[in-house]
Amino acid sequence: MWRRRVLARGIDVTSAVAARSCLVLAPHPDDETLGCGATIARKRAAGTPVRVLVVADGRSSHHSAIISPDELAALRSGEMLDACAALGVTAGDVEQLGFEDESLAAHLPEIAAAIAAQLDAFEPQEVRLPSGHDWHPDHRALRAALDLALRGRDHPPRVLEHPVWLWVHGPWDADPGGPWAPRRPVGFVRGYLRRGAWARAELVRTSGFLGPKRQALLAHRSQTSNLTGEAGWQLFDDAFIADFLLPVEIAVPSAPAPEAA
Repeated sequence: MWRRRVLARGIDVTSAVAARSCLVLAPHPDDETLGCGATIARKRAAGTPVRVLVVADGRSSHHSAIISPDELAALRSGEMLDACAALGVTAGDVEQLGFEDESLAAHLPEIAAAIAAQLDAFEPQEVRLPSGHDWHPDHRALRAALDLALRGRDHPPRVLEHPVWLWVHGPWDADPGGPWAPRRPVGFVRGYLRRGAWARAELVRTSGFLGPKRQALLAHRSQTSNLTGEAGWQLFDDAFIADFLLPVEIAVPSAPAPEAA
């Protein structure tokens, strides 16, 4: 019901979005494709500059007796470049910072400095990133780092947040893999929704660009196939992928970020 409400109230901005240069911030390899892959592909098809900054290296996404964390990080780095290429973004426009997963809150100044350097060099009209209201601590930390990078700027770019885990699990309070109360709404529901942010959701049609987005998702092979055959290797299942191959991609104009976890 929540997702239907967001889609029904959203504003179609497809005709305007293709011409806006964009810096995409991804806390982990794959977040760029999940949240706005078709939007990236649409921009690049129009010749619009897009850069992608990936903060964590994804080494902790799987626990394997066959592939070490360092090997997994290297693998995911290559997957990231392949995915961006499928969306039309060249390797020269992808920067990977290489922080460890779930450590981003401890490195906000360094991440903010890297974001600020991109803003200074690129001067994008838009910044897109996962929602600061996603339950994942790295997603929240990245939003907080962006706040630091934007502080004091006279002409900041538009900031658009796309839901990732928020879209999959709904606007609740914690990691569904641990103890959580599915009826305890986070401040998102008490404040963010009441302020009408999701009534202002911007929708970009994916028609004509679902092919590149699907190709980019599949390029993240460690996330979409069992590389080692181990029983515990976690995958994006078909239902998860379907949640991000919709007729539109959703983003919300900037709202204050919650405190980084």
